[in-house]
Amino acid sequence: MPVIPDSFVKFVGENPTAEELVKRSTEFYTQMDQRRSLRMFAPDPIPDEVLRNIVITAGTAPSGAHKQPWFFAIVKDHDIKHQIRLAAEEEGSVPD
Repeated sequence: MPVIPDSFVKFVGENPTAEELVKRSTEFYTQMDQRRSLRMFAPDPIPDEVLRNIVITAGTAPSGAHKQPWFFAIVKDHDIKHQIRLAAEEEGSVPD
């Protein structure tokens, strides 16, 4: 299970070869090209550990001064998710 660091984590870089960079970038592109925008989701529950790992990963995204000034909320209730969807769609709509 990933651990959330309590303090600054020193960056340890690597210097991959050109061939390794091509391989990684091709694999990344292939994976990203499979993504699709979905509005309907399977009702199957997602394990809490998977949700935790997703949030931890999102928190590693670069931000100003590496402060991650955002808030994550995990919503499991179907009705609340539906209400959020409707509100988001209304917020994104363009008035006539």
